[in-house]
Amino acid sequence: MQSVSGIHFSMVVVLLSAYVLAETFAGSLALVCVVFLSDWFASVMGLLTFRLLAGLGSADAHALLSTPDAGSSATAHGAYALAAATLLPRKLAIGLFSLLLAVTAVLFFEQQIGASVAHTYSSLFGGAVGWFVVRPRLYPEEHKRR
Repeated sequence: MQSVSGIHFSMVVVLLSAYVLAETFAGSLALVCVVFLSDWFASVMGLLTFRLLAGLGSADAHALLSTPDAGSSATAHGAYALAAATLLPRKLAIGLFSLLLAVTAVLFFEQQIGASVAHTYSSLFGGAVGWFVVRPRLYPEEHKRR
């Protein structure tokens, strides 16, 4: 359940662009897996993070545990990370993934902490799937050399 109803047009553009890029570079199956699993992963890890912080005495984290919120932006971060991790050449993939993580880090100062934590975990999940699962299948010659 979202705390604010509706979806803005800008979010539709972000989601569509992320999904198109990820499907173009990584394929449909990888995109579907990352969209569903990155949101789940980000939710579980966010919950564990806020429980840990609440246990350490953070009143803000304790309040977030009882605030219902969900959204689709975390899946967009996962899809962008998936697309970035599968780009050629390898240096471009590393550079764009690093840029995505830098933007995600900056968003900690611009967004609610719950969304920022979800974006971070989703980006890490999408990047890991792209780098360790999809990339070796797309570019086997790259991994044979190492």
